[in-house]
Amino acid sequence: RSGTAFAMISLGVAELIELRGQSAVTMPAPQPLQQMAASDINLAYQPDGRTLRQVTLAERAAVQFRDQAGGAGRRLAAGLIDMQFDADGSTMTGLTAQDAAQLSVPQAGATPARVIRGDALTGVGQPGRGPHRTRHCRSTAGHD
Repeated sequence: RSGTAFAMISLGVAELIELRGQSAVTMPAPQPLQQMAASDINLAYQPDGRTLRQVTLAERAAVQFRDQAGGAGRRLAAGLIDMQFDADGSTMTGLTAQDAAQLSVPQAGATPARVIRGDALTGVGQPGRGPHRTRHCRSTAGHD
């Protein structure tokens, strides 16, 4: 694997990190994003230079979310994924997945695992609360 990283630094604080070419990022707990992978990844930070503000993944994009117990939770894959975060860097306030979006939801108790597919998936959240509304465009649901 080979790749290129670019960083925009202002007053000694990272504002934006761009990863190009088979990029992957693993996030520490308790961050709800466990792993991210795509050809290109942009990480935009809050003014503190440590807290995520926005993540954009392009080409063969995939995000593995951490479940509440800390293990592997939902998985989102698409051609392009864009996520916006509250000032805490972990509460998602916006989500857009385009180009063959697929959300895999693991089994939870008596609820079976399922896969939701569509041309696009959008989500809206509120600061401190996170996503509360999602929309699938021309979606089809399935079970694995």
